[in-house]
Amino acid sequence: MGILNKPLIQYAVEEAVEAGSTKLVFVSSKTKSSIMAHFEPNSELERELSASGKTNLLGSVQNIVPDNVKCEFVIQKEQLGLGHAVLCAEKAVGTDPFCVILPDDLLPAQQKVRLNNW
Repeated sequence: MGILNKPLIQYAVEEAVEAGSTKLVFVSSKTKSSIMAHFEPNSELERELSASGKTNLLGSVQNIVPDNVKCEFVIQKEQLGLGHAVLCAEKAVGTDPFCVILPDDLLPAQQKVRLNNW
């Protein structure tokens, strides 16, 4: 699902980056290759946008993830729940602190819960 031509997962990534995340680990299945494709560079699309003078769209495509943020993808062979998904990411995360973001809902900015308010 997308809002204003942007998939919900993009909003989640923007929130994570705004909060200071520099490594994003996506746990997904083989059937959801569109998630991986969204975050990987698409040089063919970039060339077409550049050649047609669509620099505004080109900037949007090139800035999906900031240069200082690394994306890593982990395939969960069987969907056995959230705990299993977290375990699948264990090797990619290591002993670093992490958070789990589930981009299932989109809330207007004034309704966001800030952790420092708890």
